[in-house]
Amino acid sequence: MKCYRLYKETVGGYANIGATSVDFKNFKRDLKAYLVGVDAQMLIDKLFRKKKICSAFSFEYDVDESDQLTRIFWADPVCIKNYALFGDVVSFDATYETNRYNMVFAPFTGVDNHKKCITFGVGLLLKEDVESYTWLFRCFLNAMGREPECIIKNQDPSMKIAIPHVFSTTCHRFCMWHIMSKFESAMDSQRHKSAQLTKVSESSIPEYKTPLHIERYASSVNNHSIFYLVQKEICYACFSCAVLSLQHEGCVFTYVISDERALHFTVVHNTSDGTTLCSCKHFERIGILCRHIFFVLKDKKVNAIPDRYVLRRWCKDSILKPLNAFEDGVFQQCVGTEEQTVAMKTLWSDIHFCVGMIEYQPHLFQQFSDAIKVQKELLSSSQPSIAAATSKSDVIKGFYGSPIPTQLSVHPPQQARNKGCGKRIKGGKEKAIEVSQKTKRLCRTCNQKGYHDSRNCPLNSDE
Repeated sequence: MKCYRLYKETVGGYANIGATSVDFKNFKRDLKAYLVGVDAQMLIDKLFRKKKICSAFSFEYDVDESDQLTRIFWADPVCIKNYALFGDVVSFDATYETNRYNMVFAPFTGVDNHKKCITFGVGLLLKEDVESYTWLFRCFLNAMGREPECIIKNQDPSMKIAIPHVFSTTCHRFCMWHIMSKFESAMDSQRHKSAQLTKVSESSIPEYKTPLHIERYASSVNNHSIFYLVQKEICYACFSCAVLSLQHEGCVFTYVISDERALHFTVVHNTSDGTTLCSCKHFERIGILCRHIFFVLKDKKVNAIPDRYVLRRWCKDSILKPLNAFEDGVFQQCVGTEEQTVAMKTLWSDIHFCVGMIEYQPHLFQQFSDAIKVQKELLSSSQPSIAAATSKSDVIKGFYGSPIPTQLSVHPPQQARNKGCGKRIKGGKEKAIEVSQKTKRLCRTCNQKGYHDSRNCPLNSDE
């Protein structure tokens, strides 16, 4: 009923809907029935179409002896490019209850140069065992071409065994639980935000707060998200830090600096090789120079951040280059969206754009409305059989973007039963403790207080 009322608001009233609420319910029922028994094959067919359109698209799947889907992995060219740029650290965790089969949703996630989450690849697993995780990690390694330097994971014992088998040189650490659902819409939103941030960084100049050349240099190499963090440290260096002591021996200068928190830190600056180290370890932890080092660089009249302290992962997109060598133009290929779907979405976007422009201009609104009516009459008169020939199955096919497979080589998976599924068997002692904690009730049949009532009173069974 929600979609029925929402559609009423879209078309202007119930009279313009052209269907009843029961029709909406039946259509939802038919949408679900369309996928029964064939959804796994439709998914595989869709991924094969993406692979055919774009050779850089990577996916693998596996079935059991009954040809039922057990695991699947996929990554598009954007994922592969992002991993080449920002794949030094990968977060991997399993998410539950994202699909009707309770398969484990396992995304590989990282952080881009705007400090935003990006996805490197995705897997679905029927079982959380060593074999499944080993298979998934090998698929990821085959798609990306190299191991990550560090992988952050949860404390799953199967994962702990599988990671060293595949990622022999990768350092792995533990992480917290997180939830991620609705993969495609999440990916679209993720990449749209990243593109917006990139556009802002490439086309605008941030506001400067000091006259220092090193601040200008930071804005030229870092995107805005990172520059504002660097700028904050530069401002603290200028207005909140002071030298408590200074010693030097040859080319090595040792500063003891106090900041706005009245804490003392030691900075060692070597003028011969340009290295600068601070006891706060801010650069080692975050990848951005701290206020104490900026104070020393300002004191030494250094106008640019040394190259060794400009991490490539925080640079602007125009400066970044992938770590791996790829074929020219591979990331410009289509990531697998069908042309008809794109054309239809573009058409709807153009219509909504036009309606938005003329909404408060009556004369233009009437002209646009008349033009639409003319086109509607032309289509109706020239091809009157279109509406009759379009069956409900054609509409559902267009909704899913895939026909019902004529042959099934991959069957839907069984209902997964992993950790957290079902209820464990309780012992007699635990049951007795739970019963004893319940409040006793007065039974109107035996007039005694106990853990029963008139419906299940023992006297009833005696009768």
